[in-house]
Amino acid sequence: MKLKPEQQLYVRSMGKALRVTAIFTVDSEANAYMERNKDEGVVAEFAPFILIANIYDCGIDIPRSM
Repeated sequence: MKLKPEQQLYVRSMGKALRVTAIFTVDSEANAYMERNKDEGVVAEFAPFILIANIYDCGIDIPRSM
């Protein structure tokens, strides 16, 4: 399911907050979506959820916790 622009969800990855653009629960659906959208890729998986973000998203810096 592709998220609408007003639906903003971020996932913390690689020290940054990346905006999730789509969420799937079935691998084949996620793969088909990424095949159609070459600039999108899996950023995280929290079974059963597959979170997809734009591969060119530089993210928002998140300060390191102590």
